[in-house]
Amino acid sequence: MKPFGAAVFAASLLLVACGGESPGGSGASSPASPASRQALETAFTPASLERLDAAMARPVSRGDVPNLSYGLLHEGEIVLQGFHGTRTQGGTEPVNEDTLYRIYSMTKPITGVAMLMLYEDGLWSPDDPVTDHIPELADLQVLQSDGTLAPASRPPTVGELLNHTAGFTYGNRGDAANRAFLEARVLGSSSLDVMAEKLADVPLLFEPGEGWSYSVATDLQGLIIERLSGQTLGAFFEERIFAPLGMDSTGFYVEAADQSRLSDLVNPGAGGAAASVNSSPAMTYARQHVGLEAGGSGLVSTLSDYQKFITMLAGSGTLDGVRLLQPETVQMMVTDRVGDAPRNARNRAYRMKAGRGYGVNVGVVTNARRLGWDAPTGTWHWYGAAGTWFWHDPVNNITFIGMIQSSPPPEGNLMEDAMDAVYDAYKR
Repeated sequence: MKPFGAAVFAASLLLVACGGESPGGSGASSPASPASRQALETAFTPASLERLDAAMARPVSRGDVPNLSYGLLHEGEIVLQGFHGTRTQGGTEPVNEDTLYRIYSMTKPITGVAMLMLYEDGLWSPDDPVTDHIPELADLQVLQSDGTLAPASRPPTVGELLNHTAGFTYGNRGDAANRAFLEARVLGSSSLDVMAEKLADVPLLFEPGEGWSYSVATDLQGLIIERLSGQTLGAFFEERIFAPLGMDSTGFYVEAADQSRLSDLVNPGAGGAAASVNSSPAMTYARQHVGLEAGGSGLVSTLSDYQKFITMLAGSGTLDGVRLLQPETVQMMVTDRVGDAPRNARNRAYRMKAGRGYGVNVGVVTNARRLGWDAPTGTWHWYGAAGTWFWHDPVNNITFIGMIQSSPPPEGNLMEDAMDAVYDAYKR
């Protein structure tokens, strides 16, 4: 593991915000704030920003999703926000900055920040065996190439939990280890303690440190946070992250009074027709239907809240005078910590994609040319299963966050579409 002419554009958008129709259907785009107009004038072309907004409206106008919200920031200032479509499928209420989205794996960076806050508190070390904090995992087995099991040569370390090199599964492959994960209903556990008990009987995919596999490791981080802090994961998040940053609408539950703010989650279905799948009680995130405060996937948030979180990280751990992490700790988080060695040559299905690495709960671009992205090497990013995404480009200090609710997401890659449009608009 490594050591740890803008005025014309603004006026046209103001017309939209005051009731004019936005490109692609119902919704609105917001002009830059006065504080960020200088950034817009010097860094972006107005016509290209209009094309960016039109590109982000397109999935809504095509009927792929009922809505899409996005925010573009430069030098920590909001350059442009767009809110396209309606909160519910076939509804009339437009989405806005208060619309709630299920962010799924975009929970992971928040869990990473929580872990690193406890690291700065001196409560764990990257070299700690995970059994120091989760003794239930003392007798892990490793799946062998012939399908048999053998005892792990050592426990995974906490550091390996942070970058998915510990060997745990996620139920997203067809091998025996992933089947055991699904059969145990690990993610259906009633608590993080019960989850650990179930994982004790699920074999690792490989010896700790010998591969990379996206996994339930982030949920185990959540359990470590609970045990070190003496709080539930949600209480720790609220006290140490959400309240200090003013993230008033982020949490594991959607209370009855806020259900009317929750976006529909849709399934594209046959022929591309989007159909709401909100009939499942679990999709409401009502308190009585949430069993597990999952550090890997459990949060609901808004565009404005998540912008605050990413802006804090992009600001080296501080937002509006509130510091959550030291700059060197943030740098540790957003630096590739996988490297070239642990690629698990025995099972190529779990190798890292060329040009991409992984830090602490975020993906890191290690070679933009090999990856084929417009965002440069050093960019950090992640996604959520229902189509939310973000990236931060530290070279040009550009942040972009997009939110939809579709499972699976529509065909194509909205993050890369947004990247194309953003860097077309940016004057480099």
